[in-house]
Amino acid sequence: MAYGELVFIPTPGMGHLVSMVEMAKLLVHHDPQLSVTVLIIKFLLDSAFNSYTNSLATSVDAARIRFVHLPRVNIDTDLRRQLAHFLYGKQQASRQAGCCGTANSAGSNRRLVGLLLDMFCTTMTELADEVGVPSYVFFTSSAAFLGLMLHLQLLQDEQRLDITEFKDSAIELDFPSFEKPLPAKVLCSVVLMKKSVRTFLEHAKMMRGTGGNVINMFDELEPHAVASFAGPY
Repeated sequence: MAYGELVFIPTPGMGHLVSMVEMAKLLVHHDPQLSVTVLIIKFLLDSAFNSYTNSLATSVDAARIRFVHLPRVNIDTDLRRQLAHFLYGKQQASRQAGCCGTANSAGSNRRLVGLLLDMFCTTMTELADEVGVPSYVFFTSSAAFLGLMLHLQLLQDEQRLDITEFKDSAIELDFPSFEKPLPAKVLCSVVLMKKSVRTFLEHAKMMRGTGGNVINMFDELEPHAVASFAGPY
């Protein structure tokens, strides 16, 4: 059988990796013609993380879900180079296979059809564009928090507000994805520090340019937040 293959790129960290692996299991369960390759990126020595990743090979259907362990890297440029090399190889194999079920040189019948990126790997959308496949973002937090990120990004980039000035503020902010106003002082610290806010909200900006966002939730859990995405963001 010919498989359409998605490449998953999770952020290193248990909370992000586990949820993305579970998403992979769910997808292949519901679509018999889909396979997933998960790229395991290691930055730090973490025994719990290593134990989990080492157990993955025996916990899933190896014919449908594969794990590729990338060498440990220290800087973003090295990581991007590794990912680019991997994806170009995948795309070349798909082309050699004629894109439709012909086994490639490695004996595989997988055709690269897209990338699913962790919410903090949005800079990798450029790689998807370069190899000619769509990219999507897997948002590991809630729909309400995604709405918060997108709204703060608009306040920063379109209304030219300095988000860090909300620190210790007594005002309340209206977010479309929240049913009630949110006190500015309880915003997460990453958006209240000048050294991190722009990088953090840049991810929100780049999410807008992808094929879509896959949120780690279900409609009945956050009906208001989900409904809010029908409006402008």
